[in-house]
Amino acid sequence: MIEFQCPKCGEMMSVPDSLVGQAETCPECGNVAIVSAPQTIGAGMRIQSVAPVRLARLSVAEAFDNVDAICPNCNHGLEKRPGRKKKCPHCGQFIYVRTRPSDGKKVLATEAQAEQIAEQWFISRGGTHDEFLSEQRRLAEEKERVAGRLAHTKDPLEIARLLLAHGKNWPEVARTIGKSIPGISRTEADAFTKIALTEWRRTQAERQLDQIEALGAEEFEVKVEWSTAGDDGVCHACAAMEGKIFTVKGARRLMPHAKCTSEDGCRCCWTPAVE
Repeated sequence: MIEFQCPKCGEMMSVPDSLVGQAETCPECGNVAIVSAPQTIGAGMRIQSVAPVRLARLSVAEAFDNVDAICPNCNHGLEKRPGRKKKCPHCGQFIYVRTRPSDGKKVLATEAQAEQIAEQWFISRGGTHDEFLSEQRRLAEEKERVAGRLAHTKDPLEIARLLLAHGKNWPEVARTIGKSIPGISRTEADAFTKIALTEWRRTQAERQLDQIEALGAEEFEVKVEWSTAGDDGVCHACAAMEGKIFTVKGARRLMPHAKCTSEDGCRCCWTPAVE
């Protein structure tokens, strides 16, 4: 058993060792903490640290148990459970898809709940509530700067590059291009998005190769392995490359795959090869 103190009210709690990495609710105040592995110091003494998780007056069951095809905003049933952010056809509010830090399950959340889950993840990785708020302010300021740059350009490639660099996905980028440039078709917007996405992912792949190459000793020839995203979105062309070994020199400019047919573009990456 692991014993630790609630970081909010000071109540002592005991949980099985098997709950390390999961969220535990304080029976006294309802605060939630991520249970971390105990550390051994001195003569076998074990210390336990926890990362507090604030839920804005909502319990875990109330906020994050929506694993079914139900809109978290209006509670209407959906035809199928969305795999990414989308608008509810009934209330028009956005449905967010997030992963619970307590058990890794995907849940449907409102915007407010999505932010709470983001804070849970931030704190579970060693951050604090104040640091999370500071990071949110920084991101909001960066978003304003990007919006300012978008307002002064009509170059579809520049728009796509800006948005991709800030984590926007293909549909979001294409929609923004369509709204920003009068008269451009969705097909044209998709084409510009694909060009920018290919450029961006090629840059990322080349950086991976640079980093892997830098780790290798001079007397050894560094090799890398082709790794796919490993999900249902992987196309046949990329799946055929899974596990193939290349020298760093031979791997240059192979990613993204020129024949990738994935709707989200090629998401493959390089990993150090172990032979």
